[in-house]
Amino acid sequence: EPGAVVVQTVVGRVDEGEDLSDIRTTEMSHVGSEGGEHVYAGETRLPHSGAVGYTVRVLPRHHGLASDAELGLVSTP
Repeated sequence: EPGAVVVQTVVGRVDEGEDLSDIRTTEMSHVGSEGGEHVYAGETRLPHSGAVGYTVRVLPRHHGLASDAELGLVSTP
């Protein structure tokens, strides 16, 4: 369900090993459903020039969680 998750884009500098650093996150919006799947959209500005990589991550959303990383599922450089 859309209310149970937060979907984010993660953009940052990418190195030769394809690891991201100096990351910026942007929350995406739920824009509808298609064929039983939820569709999210968002706009992300690139924070710098040069080699840039990105990913999309889905995190649990619950009022009992203190932060996105509380479950130990999120790792940032």
